Amino acid sequence: MNQPVPSKPPTSRSRAGRWILLAIAALLVSIPALYRIGYGDAIYPGVRVAGIDLGGLNAPAAVDRLREAGFDPDAAVSLGVDDMSWQLEPGESGLAFDINATATAAWQVGRGRGPSALIDMLAARLVGRDLRPIVRFDEAQAMRALAELADAFDREAVNAHVRLEGTLVQPAPAVTGRFLNMRAARDTLEAAARAGAWPIRDLPLDFSRVEPEVTDASEAIATAQSLLAQPLTLRAEGETWTLAPEMLAPMLTTTDVDGAVQLDLDRSRFNAWLQPITETISRTAALPRFRFDPEAGNLTLLESGVDGRRLNLEATAERVLEAGRLGSRLVRMALEIEPPAVADTVTAAELGIREVVGESTSRYAGSAPGRVHNVALATSKYDGLLIPPDAVFSFNEHLGDVSEEEGYEKTLIILDGATADGVGGGVCQVSTTLFRAAFWAGLPIVERHAHGYRVGYYEQGEPPGFDATIYSPIVDLKLRNDTGAWLLIDASTNQPARTARFILYGSRPDREVELAEVVRSKPVPPPAPRIEIDPELAPGTSEVVELARDGLSVSLTRVIREAGEERRDVFHSTYRPTGQLTAVGPSLEASSGSDLDTGSP
Repeated sequence: MNQPVPSKPPTSRSRAGRWILLAIAALLVSIPALYRIGYGDAIYPGVRVAGIDLGGLNAPAAVDRLREAGFDPDAAVSLGVDDMSWQLEPGESGLAFDINATATAAWQVGRGRGPSALIDMLAARLVGRDLRPIVRFDEAQAMRALAELADAFDREAVNAHVRLEGTLVQPAPAVTGRFLNMRAARDTLEAAARAGAWPIRDLPLDFSRVEPEVTDASEAIATAQSLLAQPLTLRAEGETWTLAPEMLAPMLTTTDVDGAVQLDLDRSRFNAWLQPITETISRTAALPRFRFDPEAGNLTLLESGVDGRRLNLEATAERVLEAGRLGSRLVRMALEIEPPAVADTVTAAELGIREVVGESTSRYAGSAPGRVHNVALATSKYDGLLIPPDAVFSFNEHLGDVSEEEGYEKTLIILDGATADGVGGGVCQVSTTLFRAAFWAGLPIVERHAHGYRVGYYEQGEPPGFDATIYSPIVDLKLRNDTGAWLLIDASTNQPARTARFILYGSRPDREVELAEVVRSKPVPPPAPRIEIDPELAPGTSEVVELARDGLSVSLTRVIREAGEERRDVFHSTYRPTGQLTAVGPSLEASSGSDLDTGSP
């Protein structure tokens, strides 16, 4: 059985070591305590803020030291964007230096419990401890401040352009756009706060540039200055027109092409200025006129065709701009020439003209000399005219202006359904004769109007209802050439015989035309005769102004047989009754009554 070994009693050396350890521990505990007691409310030695030594100072003194060193919490915050800068109060910028919290943080170094506090205290004493200033960041306020900065800083890119002040050309250079990057700027402010940056001077904020698309306006400026330096002269067909700078300036505009400004003309304004010129120099191509010899089968040229011409507005505008680029003062306007559809040298065979397609002769015996003259003049307007295949022929289009300037004489006309003095009486004799020729040719009658009342000239050898009135430009006679070939009008008058004749030459279709039944209503008697005083008549004289005529409704039926088919065209005419009207001189006013002569003149 083993016996326990008795322990040795402690030696004097081991007891001494314990006391040493206890003494060291006591010292370690007592020194920090004494250190804290010694510094009380003062910041421990070695503690600095942004390099400023605050050791041994209490918090208020530390605040004063920081202020003296330039760390003023009331200092403005300076922000810069490109070439602009702003000074903001600390609170306005979203950044604020909390000087009291910074001083408190310096005092708290080494003030905690446990080994870490002791380490902080000793480290500050031995190697120093540098703190960052505490800078507060208010995101909402920062974004409000940045929004105000953006309002002042941001700008749209502006292309180079030309500005006109009257006739003065002002260059307007390009401007680069710029925009504050709000999110990046916010991050910059927050990073400054985290880094304890204070004071904040010229803190750069991020922004973006936007380059203009058009940077060069030099050519447009030079062209505009050239155009507006002096009046331009526009020429066409031997005539000239002047375009003054003050008239041209409002027409000038610009377009952007490949990064450069090009001068242009506002087409609507330019065309409006050109409108009177266009009407002067433009014309429709006119066909030549011919006489046809049915026996020889050839044509004789009566009047050469005329080229049509039209002002090319687009090309003329380009020539104006080109004049500006070249420094020229003369612009030759661009004309488009349109030759007539038929040459002067055409043959009858080429046009399909070989025979009579339709003809008519009307009589106007008893016409006054002025009416005889007007019938001959109006008939000449149609002699030698060509009608293209499938074309609609308008009587008024070729009649022209019925006026004394055109050679027409005053005589009786029908105006608003009554007889009156006027220029051009007798023109309806011509339209009536053409209507009848087209009737017998079987041509489709597109438009035809009867007279307001019956006229004896149109019933010489023909039934009532076989007339066609015109009143340019409202009332027209229109017919369509459905023969498949050209038609040539041979129009003439026989002055001694008082007849007008129209012959339509061409290629007659295989058709038969006849006038079927003529349906007449019961005549409507004229109203009672009337007498009116005419102060322009010589005393003791009278004149029958209006004849008495029955009213009547008539229907003519044209029968056309072609290609085994029959077509019927009905032409309706309604004539109003008219009472005899006698004008008397002033001296007969008292004796006007049934004793007056009311017979026809």
